[in-house]
Amino acid sequence: MNQAKKRKQKQLNIRSWQKGGKYNYFKISIALMTCFFSYQLLTNILNQPVTSISIEGSFQQVKSNQIEGVISEHLDKGFLNINIADIQKDILKMKWIDKVSIRKKWPGKLEINVFEHTPVARWGERGLLNDKGILFIEIENINHIPDLVYLFGPEGTSMEVAERYFYLRDHLIPLGMNVKRVFVSPRGAWEIKLYNGININFGREELDDKVNIFIDIARNIISQQSDDIESIDMRYDSGFTILWKKPSKNS
Repeated sequence: MNQAKKRKQKQLNIRSWQKGGKYNYFKISIALMTCFFSYQLLTNILNQPVTSISIEGSFQQVKSNQIEGVISEHLDKGFLNINIADIQKDILKMKWIDKVSIRKKWPGKLEINVFEHTPVARWGERGLLNDKGILFIEIENINHIPDLVYLFGPEGTSMEVAERYFYLRDHLIPLGMNVKRVFVSPRGAWEIKLYNGININFGREELDDKVNIFIDIARNIISQQSDDIESIDMRYDSGFTILWKKPSKNS
């Protein structure tokens, strides 16, 4: 008799739990739906159109209206739904653009700052390198290429050539000199020319050591006798040679 009561009580508890579980599930579902629709409603209220765009930068090669054209297709998504990363990617695809920062400002303003590449050297006949040594553009019309130091080397060496040029430039400028041309042959032999007309042949081996030796030569010899020097050959294992200019007939 007691066992029958226990079985009956157990069945009642199971039914009660099932009813309570269904009721709780129903309440949770209602709560989730309420949160979802409330979120959607709030998003629609807050997701106002973009009403103002601020574009700033030191524009030399790119115009602000070009940037406006690139980002225009993103603006119809509303302020909250605009994907800043996508806009940045599209702006960075533009020629001459190096970096871009974008910030949303409530309630509907977009602030954009663009930074153009700064060309510091030519690469070959048409290429331009920026201040990081990156080949960022090739100019179609060679008449529009600025008058910069000329660098050239085998394909894929632009960064290496630029880094060595930067090193030389930074050490020579305090001495009143600078590099006008750097040429690396297909076999990897380095040759440079200074603005004062002196040619320096480094060869292919132990370049770092030879460059540092040359900087000492520039400090102790070239800076004092630059008008008398034709070229310098650094290809020797333990030294260098200087080719002196021939005295003019009028001297």
